Amino acid sequence: MVDLRKIHCLGIIAGHGDLPRDIIQACQMQNIPYYIMAYDRQTDPKFVQGLPHDWVGLGQAGKTIKHFKTNKVDHIVMAGYFNRPAWSELKPDFKGVALMAKLVGKPMGDDGLFRVIVDFFESEGLTVVSPEDLLGPKAMVSLGTLTKAEPDEQALKDIQRGLKVAKALGAQDVGQSVVVQQGLVLGVEALEGSDNLIKRTASLKQEGLGGIFVKIIKPNQETRVDRAVIGPLTVNYAAQAGLRGIAAEADHVILLNKDETIALADSKGLFIVGVSHD
Repeated sequence: MVDLRKIHCLGIIAGHGDLPRDIIQACQMQNIPYYIMAYDRQTDPKFVQGLPHDWVGLGQAGKTIKHFKTNKVDHIVMAGYFNRPAWSELKPDFKGVALMAKLVGKPMGDDGLFRVIVDFFESEGLTVVSPEDLLGPKAMVSLGTLTKAEPDEQALKDIQRGLKVAKALGAQDVGQSVVVQQGLVLGVEALEGSDNLIKRTASLKQEGLGGIFVKIIKPNQETRVDRAVIGPLTVNYAAQAGLRGIAAEADHVILLNKDETIALADSKGLFIVGVSHD
């Protein structure tokens, strides 16, 4: 666990989603100085408006480090997800070229990619912290049913099926989410991310009881920079896709905007349950 009192200034590498916003709120509540590194075509411009930040491209590793040092950043956190661009879209600077050289030609999934990124920042004297270091253990999905609705017998069977499939996928560094309906695997997460997985399976819905979205962390996941999350968007997409519920690995998946997310699930008749696959 990181001693937050030792953070001089936290650099927030901000991607898509609500997690960067939650990190900012945690910093403000704990009086932790922060500085946001915003990325072209990744970070929401409205989110950083009025907050301390600079813009860079994804391949501009040298420029990123320069901004961090100028703003006396000593710890960093990666918050939100990033759409992975094609190599041709990147315009790296000198440090970016060196970093990319470690990746080119290697059959890397997210785990390998993020380990290289962590090594790079640590080699520059920065300490990488995880989102839960700032949000605290209460931000994690807890074991058991969190909503008014509860999983029935078929849902529990689908959850167990989803856990087995997701664990097998994770061992191959493919994804961390799966949608199961009445024993049928409607879809597994790949490059598109879990939100798009849910949207994609809407057209595959079978007759009868709706499916379940299951999310875990991968066996070798670099959780400091790749922490699994669910939140209001997950609930909305699940409802739109005709799913009945969401199962997330307890104590390992972050539940964003906890009260709001649970209330939203209740309003839509969905269940959220924290599960263990051990």
